[in-house]
Amino acid sequence: MRAFYKPAPSADEIEYFTRIYRHFRSIYASVIDGYLGGAHKNVLGQTYETLPIFRTGS
Repeated sequence: MRAFYKPAPSADEIEYFTRIYRHFRSIYASVIDGYLGGAHKNVLGQTYETLPIFRTGS
């Protein structure tokens, strides 16, 4: 029986996926704060940068 495996990810791949993961957390934080009116720290467990994707004011 042959085993198929993927080699361990390189440091560049790990950095890339870490940046994507943090980017999506920023999007989630923005939706929670800007659209749902909640506090994203309570939901996500820590503070993330929010993005200006929702209009504020009139």
